[in-house]
Amino acid sequence: MAGEPFIVSAPGKVILFGEHAVVYGKAAVAASLDLRTYMVLEPLGTDTIELRFPDVDLDLALPTCDIPLLAADGQHPTAYEAQFAPLLALVPTGPPTAALLAFLCIYSQIAHQHETQTTHTSNRGFRIVARSALPVGAGLGSSASFSACLATALLKHFDFPRLTSLGPAGVANNEPLALINHWAFVAEQVTHGQPSGIDNAIAVYGGAKLYRKGQPMRDLGGFGAQRFLLVDTTVPKNTKRMVAGVADRRQKFPLVIDPVLDAIDGIASDFAQWTTAQATSAVSSPSGRIAELIAFNQQLLRLLGVSHPSLEGICTTAAQYGLAAKLTGGGGGGCALAWVPVTTPQQVISNVQQALVDQGYTCYDTGLAGPGVQACDDLTPLLALATDCDGTPSLVTATAWDAALEQLVTKSPDLASTLTWSMFKL
Repeated sequence: MAGEPFIVSAPGKVILFGEHAVVYGKAAVAASLDLRTYMVLEPLGTDTIELRFPDVDLDLALPTCDIPLLAADGQHPTAYEAQFAPLLALVPTGPPTAALLAFLCIYSQIAHQHETQTTHTSNRGFRIVARSALPVGAGLGSSASFSACLATALLKHFDFPRLTSLGPAGVANNEPLALINHWAFVAEQVTHGQPSGIDNAIAVYGGAKLYRKGQPMRDLGGFGAQRFLLVDTTVPKNTKRMVAGVADRRQKFPLVIDPVLDAIDGIASDFAQWTTAQATSAVSSPSGRIAELIAFNQQLLRLLGVSHPSLEGICTTAAQYGLAAKLTGGGGGGCALAWVPVTTPQQVISNVQQALVDQGYTCYDTGLAGPGVQACDDLTPLLALATDCDGTPSLVTATAWDAALEQLVTKSPDLASTLTWSMFKL
């Protein structure tokens, strides 16, 4: 098992193209969002596990002997709820319960496998502290980002290269990201029941992917990291209601709505073709194509009835500064994306941000299609924040880690860049 503290990180997710149409078997493009979850795991040398997840109001200490260890048998995580019931009763229902159950499900199986392959079964305790820059419940993949961090941290702590039988069929122990993705998906099942797998795949692998129900995801490697403004309307979203509204409109006007869904499919497919061409071309094609596709997609989503006055206001304001914007996710509120071409002057970006903030929106200057899950073993910069001096890891408390991660979240990516991240040394 790992003996020193380390940190892992995973991005959020946005739908760039294809919202709602994907429900009807059409293509969608999802991309990683460079608002990230950060998680520190610190071995304690005791038999106590401490969990501190303030974003979901979970702060709990558990003796390791109270957690039943289970063989990995492929069952849906909800099948284990009864066995964990006494522990789940220790926290309020809702997000704290979901986070705790996700942890218990994958910890119990990974720890069980570890104990079958080693004689070192004592002092399994550790502390996990997590903070996220992603707003919870905003449709930005916060639960998948958390799940990817949790899977990575536990596999790293338990020396995953030796866990040869923990992955699904066909996943070898030399495929760490595939193994992480498998366990992140298990954790996602706790929250979403039957998730598509796209959210956790984006959190683990990063980049952008083309997704169509029932087909393998396709990596869009030609779409490199891009700058976007993510704008939160602060209007609560109700994806279920929006999906039902589209279904009702389609039932009433199939000859109208089906072509709209086909057109959205065409936008996602066109974007995928363009990125493929970019990956194989020595000369970049005009990036104005992205802006046009964004504008097309927003117009079609408006026809589906899933926009909102706040979203339209964001699109109008962005257009006044020469930026194309669209809703992302279920619509009816929630968030919008505005693409920022590399040629955009910084003053223009600052002006549009201020204009959006003045209208009551929350604006994030962030990126899309960046790296997926990462890990860092040298926590020297973070320890300086946690201890406010040259403290050692053994002197850092959960509260100190929480304070350090809070600074990491609020000042990311500038502060995150002081850490040496690795995508494969996990």
